[in-house]
Amino acid sequence: MFWKNKNETFIGKYKIDKEICTGLISVFKKTPFGHKGKLAGNIGNYQLDKTRKSSTDLGIFANHVIKHKVVREYFEELALCLNKYMQTYRFSDEQHQAFQMEGANIQEYKPGQGFKSWHFENAGDPMSSRRNLVFMTYLNNVPYGGTEFFYQNKRFKAVIGDTLIWPASWNHTHKGEISKKQTKTKYIITGWWHYERK
Repeated sequence: MFWKNKNETFIGKYKIDKEICTGLISVFKKTPFGHKGKLAGNIGNYQLDKTRKSSTDLGIFANHVIKHKVVREYFEELALCLNKYMQTYRFSDEQHQAFQMEGANIQEYKPGQGFKSWHFENAGDPMSSRRNLVFMTYLNNVPYGGTEFFYQNKRFKAVIGDTLIWPASWNHTHKGEISKKQTKTKYIITGWWHYERK
């Protein structure tokens, strides 16, 4: 029996509670800049290139999970989203080596900022080579601040709570929607599930 959906994008779309989303923005805003705080967003391997990506990022570590109830609630709801994804796409989990959460970042994109270049999350380098699936949740409504997927010829709007899960490889090359019409600051939380080392 073969897969019947000829127009499949392999991008799952789910919903996270709005109060959790606004709570995560609050965590971001209350966190200072500096070590284990907010930093200028990088494009991987700690490289800064504002022509490709311009943002402020907050890495989510174990201390955030312990300290902030809303962070724990987010990951609990995200786990339910992942379960739904794996039920829909059975081979995203079946026959795979075990995978786990790699990490997450809350990101702030002011008008004119964004991840401007086409990219994908598993480029084979030491930092990204074990990534299997990607997640991203829009934390607020931002007209003209969505995400574009190249091969799927698809754009998702930035709608609070909307949560996307997709494969990490080149076939899901994507970038932020960059528009002069964007007037609001955009907040997202994003990260990866990666294969465990044996």
